[in-house]
Amino acid sequence: MTRRKLFVEPGQVYGMLTVVYEYRATNRWKARCICDCGETTDVRLDHLIGGCTRSCGCLMRTFHISHGKTGSPEYRIFAAIQQRCENRLNKAFVNYGAVGVKCLWQNFAEFYEDMGERPSTKHTIERVNTKGHYCKENCVWTDDRGLQNFNRKLTNKNTSGRVGVSLTPSGNWVAEINKDGKKIYLGTYQSFEIACKIRYDAEIKYYGFSAFEDYNDAGESVRED
Repeated sequence: MTRRKLFVEPGQVYGMLTVVYEYRATNRWKARCICDCGETTDVRLDHLIGGCTRSCGCLMRTFHISHGKTGSPEYRIFAAIQQRCENRLNKAFVNYGAVGVKCLWQNFAEFYEDMGERPSTKHTIERVNTKGHYCKENCVWTDDRGLQNFNRKLTNKNTSGRVGVSLTPSGNWVAEINKDGKKIYLGTYQSFEIACKIRYDAEIKYYGFSAFEDYNDAGESVRED
């Protein structure tokens, strides 16, 4: 018999749901819950604890009626942010919720009011400070593939560790930036620090922000072995 890994206690609150009791149903455990709206509902423990189910269904119905955006790209992106920050069963949780990153938008309506429509299919929501939370002050729509990749992981193709700066076979450093789906060449430099400074200035110029507090932080982050 497989040992249980998930448990809940009466009175525990998950989203809008308050646990009344747990019980075994066929081959999985569930919890009888009372929703804030007054309805009673039965929820799988993994869905309840993981954050997949946060109400009896009234929350989704309310969202759908109020904004009509269910299924839209914006809604899917917001849902993905919630999952990576709140659902411990989500594969991305280890890099977000597990290290303290939170989604400060309480619902999709707040997210949409702050961020608006997705400018294009190439745009994603990225955090300016990658150690900060998902909120209006720290998020932007961007199509900069460099910043998008930085907010995930630096790949094996990155030769410097700094977004937008790469090492050439000749030993020089090339600085580039993406804007509106187009790559802008910023120059080739013998100094890594100068290339980082050029990239930093370009981020301020084209985006109005930088993923780093200053270009020296960019250089220091690369030098870690």
